[in-house]
Amino acid sequence: MTVVELLALALAVSAVVDVWFNGEPPFLLELRSYFEARDGAAPPLDDDLPLDPDVTVTRPLWSRLLDWIVPNWMVGAFTCPYCFSHHVAFWLVAICYLPTLFLRHPWQPLFWSPIYLLAAIRLSVLLDAAVPAGAKHRRYKDLIQDD
Repeated sequence: MTVVELLALALAVSAVVDVWFNGEPPFLLELRSYFEARDGAAPPLDDDLPLDPDVTVTRPLWSRLLDWIVPNWMVGAFTCPYCFSHHVAFWLVAICYLPTLFLRHPWQPLFWSPIYLLAAIRLSVLLDAAVPAGAKHRRYKDLIQDD
């Protein structure tokens, strides 16, 4: 692994961790809240409210499958940014780097493209945060509010 590939891997891991912990799409919010509730990091429910025995709460299929697939000892890795970054790095190396050791040249860039894509996205976010306010990328929401 070259220095450029290592830097790209570090930026890709940072991008995945940033999206997991700061992303706003509904499916990410639901997944994060599921892991936080299962890890005990979510605020407890108000115990003063009486439970209605006639009301049944059914959980979605994906949460019941995750209960079965993800062991309890692994849940903490999804709620801790430090732990999560190590797991993301391991899986990116296992999925994107290790196969390139056994493939010939035309197929190697295909496996590295997700890492380079995530690294480019993270680098653009970091650069956008570093430039002066007049040179920043204007978001669509900001343009609507200015009108």
